[in-house]
Amino acid sequence: MKYNLMLEKGLLSERKHKLSVLASKLYGVAFCFLPVMLVVTPKQHVWWHTGLFIAIIYTRLAAVLASFWTTKGSLDSFANKIFVGIYTAVSIAFPVMAFWQYFLFDVYPGYKERLPGKGFIPPWFMMTWFLCIVITSKFLPNDILIRRNLELAARFEEENL
Repeated sequence: MKYNLMLEKGLLSERKHKLSVLASKLYGVAFCFLPVMLVVTPKQHVWWHTGLFIAIIYTRLAAVLASFWTTKGSLDSFANKIFVGIYTAVSIAFPVMAFWQYFLFDVYPGYKERLPGKGFIPPWFMMTWFLCIVITSKFLPNDILIRRNLELAARFEEENL
């Protein structure tokens, strides 16, 4: 809705509109699979669980970046630049590290025994992504307000409209 209104007002090009709507819709579809990701645990099927989680990570990144991309001046603040940089780096690096680790577990027998702890992805790195989720609303551009007027009408007026 936001991107459609921005297009109508001439605040977005057709290309930005299409890409932003696509990013938002892909994130919406990926988010619908969140319950499946929580039901299919890593012990049951590590690739399915992680694949769904990574789809959520990448589509959310695309939706957040689209919000910054479509709003003029959203990256003028140094804090916003730092947030977008850290969030993008963690969102790209974490899935790559996870797939690489799982690949090594599957391809090289005995690899798991040589790793200290549970793997080479530090827990703080994964938690950084979750922290970014919590603080995203602080940094998202908010200069577009959507207002809606509601009016009460008598029932017979609605039928005659």
